[in-house]
Amino acid sequence: MGFVAVITGEIVPFAVRGLIPIVLNVHRALREVRDRLDGKPGDAEKSEEK
Repeated sequence: MGFVAVITGEIVPFAVRGLIPIVLNVHRALREVRDRLDGKPGDAEKSEEK
């Protein structure tokens, strides 16, 4: 059991580190889609206006 815990202890941080940017990108994309559906300009459109 201890050996399995060591393996999962090594794998989990790598998996979490890989998932965090993916989750952030998905969250940002969903927010942009929601803003577009609401008729509000998204982050990309705001930066182009400046």
